[in-house]
Amino acid sequence: MDIRESVLKLTGLSGSEDTAQIDTIIAVVSERLIGKLTILTGETVDAVPDALAAVVVEIVLARYNRIGSEGTSSHNVDGEAMAWSGEDDFKPYKAEIEEYADSVRKAPGRLRFL
Repeated sequence: MDIRESVLKLTGLSGSEDTAQIDTIIAVVSERLIGKLTILTGETVDAVPDALAAVVVEIVLARYNRIGSEGTSSHNVDGEAMAWSGEDDFKPYKAEIEEYADSVRKAPGRLRFL
């Protein structure tokens, strides 16, 4: 799955300014996920695994939709109300990320020296 292509299709964006924001968000989210996976697996992770690309897409969309509302927990204008959790964006995907990391740690044919 191409993360950038998926995000652009879902947002309908095509302008260079908008895509620059998307590229930055993708980079930040990807680096944070790679860091988490490196810690959880005990191995260097160089890229977002295909199995977790959808997680990156969903987090990027959530962050893009919050641009201009950073630090806000709720917003109400003319009867339209929006609320954000304000928690770690990765929290809803914690189980999925840990499951992936467990599968890497338990992969057959792997030998680890402690």
